[in-house]
Amino acid sequence: MTLTSLPSSTESATCGAHRILDGDTDPWGPDVHEVTNPVESFRWVLQELGARGLSAMMRRGSELVFCSRLDEDGYVPPRDERDDNGPATISQVTSEVVVARLALNYLVWKWGGPAKDPVRVETFMPTGLVRNALAAIDEAPNLRVLRGVTHTPMVRDDGSILDAPGYDATTNFLYLPTVEVAPVPTSPTTMEVKAATKLLRGLVDEFVWAGKHDEANYLGLLLTPLLRELCPPPYKLAAIMARQPGSGKSLLARLAREVHGGVFRSEMPHDDAELEKSVTSILTQTTAPIVVFDNVTGILRSSRLAGLLTSRAYSGRVLGSTNNIEMVNDRLWTITGNNLALGGDLVRRTIWVTIDPRVPDPERRTGFRIANLPAYVTAHRGEILHALLVWVRAWIVAGKPQEMRSSDDYAHWSAVVRGILQVAGVPGEFDHEESAQQTVAVGDDDWRDFLEAIDSAVGSSTWSAKELLSKVHDGRELNATWNAARDYEAAHPIPLEAVPAELVEKLSRNHSAGLGGLSRSLGRWLANREGRWAGDLTVRRAGEDRTKLALWKVERFQRGDNVA
Repeated sequence: MTLTSLPSSTESATCGAHRILDGDTDPWGPDVHEVTNPVESFRWVLQELGARGLSAMMRRGSELVFCSRLDEDGYVPPRDERDDNGPATISQVTSEVVVARLALNYLVWKWGGPAKDPVRVETFMPTGLVRNALAAIDEAPNLRVLRGVTHTPMVRDDGSILDAPGYDATTNFLYLPTVEVAPVPTSPTTMEVKAATKLLRGLVDEFVWAGKHDEANYLGLLLTPLLRELCPPPYKLAAIMARQPGSGKSLLARLAREVHGGVFRSEMPHDDAELEKSVTSILTQTTAPIVVFDNVTGILRSSRLAGLLTSRAYSGRVLGSTNNIEMVNDRLWTITGNNLALGGDLVRRTIWVTIDPRVPDPERRTGFRIANLPAYVTAHRGEILHALLVWVRAWIVAGKPQEMRSSDDYAHWSAVVRGILQVAGVPGEFDHEESAQQTVAVGDDDWRDFLEAIDSAVGSSTWSAKELLSKVHDGRELNATWNAARDYEAAHPIPLEAVPAELVEKLSRNHSAGLGGLSRSLGRWLANREGRWAGDLTVRRAGEDRTKLALWKVERFQRGDNVA
């Protein structure tokens, strides 16, 4: 660099700097940048941002940021020790941080001593000068734009695979690999596709799906983080639900986090204000593509979450600041729970994965082919990712078949994933309407009392919701003869107090409808609780009658059954 003339006095002197290199023997050697006014220093700092000693810094929107991996300096741990912030975090770079990094990586100096015989003295770059530079980071020529971070290979929008570690100028993604993945063939053979399908379906073949589309839904969600460029967001909420505690819902969510890297929160924030803080923190600080809120209870209604699910960009206020920041929302937001119930707009913005082991106390099952599934996934993570990418490449080679089923925000994503799974030979259909769940949530006590009353009244026979309601005693006192009252009670053996409170409340709001008017509500209620055990009892579908009404029956678990 060119040296300028020495200043005439210490008052008018400004600082200079040069990068400290390994093996430097003369800190005041010729590679010294000397400036004679603050504007030159400002321009020098702007030039250094994103280069040489400050190369780890990048621009995200109007922010200067840097990324720290787990166990590196700068990694931001979650506040709650039960939670997990994933494999890396992103921190905003302040002017003070830049000053510190300059002091660590550069020799920053000013002229000191007597005016007649000045000497170079180490110092800090003036904070105000750096602050001015950060106000103009969009003009920093060496500062790379950061759109996102990935920890696994991902598919670019042209079908090529981002698999070279470091910054990818095509996508503006930073690839910080946490696993080694073998190169993916450009044109996978039929045998390679079948092998990939066998591996991926084999991971989850010991889960008992509630319906014929649940496996496709889960595998489609497992694909999604690799498609963030090929198939941009937004994505539906992933709801992983079990009929019974101990069925494996949290395990399924954990497997997805193990494969891709994930953010974990042990509970869902209780209101939209707290949810906004959590979402903003996750989007600004973390990098993992999957975010899991575990064990959601009650009826989940949230305008904030519903809005998030339709937005490719999310605007929120950063904690401790009055400024709003806009962030890319390319995460797969996931919830788990037993008999999850959603309200409001969340119902149509959710894709469901439901498991039903069809036994009470499913946590007691033994004899699984893969005894420790999380450890297996961790050990074979590279192979799993390779298999998912083989699926995507096979779909691309097949001409990218996709059938649009709607015109909403999720249509393209659903069509792409559905097409990939069809090429891979996965049964079922991704995001099929039959896999959607109802919104009713009912307590276990109500469910147990109702099942016991039904079992006592009708035993193992089949019945429709309408027929069952015809057997409910409506609670009235009969002004009739003893024989007439006895006959009525015999024909209505289910007491009103055994009917779930939510249904009774509907009856109280609409007396004119009577119990018969509740048949549709009861049918939806039963569909949502199918397979949910209360002791040794549950309810199952048993076909349809001649008028196409759904038939049901109570199932009693036989303790001698094999539960492995």
